[in-house]
Amino acid sequence: GWYGTRTSILLAFTIAFFDVGIGVIAGALWGYVRKSDQIMTEIYNVITNIPSTVYLILLSYIMKPGFWTIVIAMSSRGWITIARFIRNKVISLRESEYNVASRSHVLCVD
Repeated sequence: GWYGTRTSILLAFTIAFFDVGIGVIAGALWGYVRKSDQIMTEIYNVITNIPSTVYLILLSYIMKPGFWTIVIAMSSRGWITIARFIRNKVISLRESEYNVASRSHVLCVD
């Protein structure tokens, strides 16, 4: 039957859900809270500098084999690139011309 296909599709959607969910929330906070930039950049550097294959093999060796082990292993690496993308978008929106103009307009009116 279609059991392998069903598991693969369920796995893909579950990992994508966690990647996007965690990535968007973490990226929005990362871009909005300026104090978090240094620690989040270090987390980004650590996660992206460890080879994926080594990390996934070690994590699957430590945890019990199963569906949720794969989800945790894949999601624990995937969210950070989405978070970095969202961070850059938040910062570009925060520093865009109309936001700077609105802040300076408020300063001039008072």
